[in-house]
Amino acid sequence: MKVFSTMPQQMAVNAAMKTEKLTKDLKEFLRPFAEGGKVVTKEVFISSIFSFFFFEKKKEIIKF
Repeated sequence: MKVFSTMPQQMAVNAAMKTEKLTKDLKEFLRPFAEGGKVVTKEVFISSIFSFFFFEKKKEIIKF
C-alpha cells in the first residue's frame, strides 16, 4: 500500500502485519454467514462488526 511507503520501516511492517491479521480474522468471523447463504443486512452487519471488534479487543486485553 502506498501509505506504508511514507512510514518508518518498522511501523510499516507492523501496520502490514496488523492489517493482514485483521483481514484474516474478519473473514473467519464472517464465514458462517457466507456458508449459511445468509443475506447480511446493514443492521446485521453493523451489529456483527461491533461484536467482532468487541471480542477481538477483549482477547487482546486478556493476553499477557
